[in-house]
Amino acid sequence: QQQYPEAFEKEYDPASGLRFNAWVEGGTD
Repeated sequence: QQQYPEAFEKEYDPASGLRFNAWVEGGTD
């Protein structure tokens, strides 16, 4: 995570972060 701070910020932003977590959980909604 510390190696790619910029990438993680974009992947886990306040908006997409919630949807990303849901996708990881298995929520395809």
